[in-house]
Amino acid sequence: MRKLLVLLASACALCAATPRQPEVTPWGVHLDYIDPSVNAGQDFFAHANGKWLKTAEIPPDRPFAGAGLEVSKLNEERMKEIVAGLSASSDPSSEEGKLRSLYDAFTDEAQIEAKDLGPAAKDLERIAGLKTLEDVAKEIADPALPLDGPFGWNLGADDKDPDAYVVRFGQAGLGLPDRDYYLKEDKALADTREAYKSYLAQMLGFAGVKDAARAAAVYDLEYALAQASWPAADRREAEKTYNPMTISELSKLAPEYPWAASVRMPSSGIPNPDRLVIVVGMLNCAATGEATSASATIAPLNPTVIGLMWPPCRSVPRAFTGHATESPGCP
Repeated sequence: MRKLLVLLASACALCAATPRQPEVTPWGVHLDYIDPSVNAGQDFFAHANGKWLKTAEIPPDRPFAGAGLEVSKLNEERMKEIVAGLSASSDPSSEEGKLRSLYDAFTDEAQIEAKDLGPAAKDLERIAGLKTLEDVAKEIADPALPLDGPFGWNLGADDKDPDAYVVRFGQAGLGLPDRDYYLKEDKALADTREAYKSYLAQMLGFAGVKDAARAAAVYDLEYALAQASWPAADRREAEKTYNPMTISELSKLAPEYPWAASVRMPSSGIPNPDRLVIVVGMLNCAATGEATSASATIAPLNPTVIGLMWPPCRSVPRAFTGHATESPGCP
């Protein structure tokens, strides 16, 4: 017993003598980031980070800066080491072989360029064949073809019953990070909107949609959705974002949207109209009707269907088509 205590004491002393350094530096609370000219009660974020915001630079190849970026870069290096180990292995397991093949395929730019839109052709053809809003709702609900739309859902634990899982419904459909990017009038956001419109037209052009009016119609539809969307502050309120109801009740809340066509699709996994769901961020109902009506009244441009081509297009590799496709602030 005495020997064990001596060993433990020695180990503790060793740990105390060689403390681990933080992986991401600098670490802790930085008083030099504080901007005392900003009233903490009016804008605590600007007060606590004001000086950092004035000097920090976002790297040209990254969408953000800060400690999160340093952690992300560290993880990237670790993953590169894992991939290098897989490539060097002379006898990889089945799972290791799959990972190596996936990585090799993703980084094979020559093959990506040669195949062009071939791998996505069937999906884009399927989207282009949609005729009605009901067709669109069904397609959005199909997990086999991940698409964006005015509403999205996922599975998660019930916030008020941790022993149960629930389906969560929430607002979606914006290509820019937040509704404010569409609605606020300051110059930086106005410039971002114009860059986004050009980017949207460029990406849809890769899918064969080269009509500028159609790209503009997609933006107009997103703008209508932004007007209907909850502000970020509302989406952070726990009680406001906890609204249990059945599918039938949801249909009454927002009757303009073809819920029946969407949730009763077998692949959606929600066939029961009396199934309880949690609405965590519903689009404003009146404005939702306006957005839905807008998508129907611009039928010749078919912005809803063209808009569904947008998520697959904005996910293509940068090397695809041989052109740089940098997103102006898009997630």
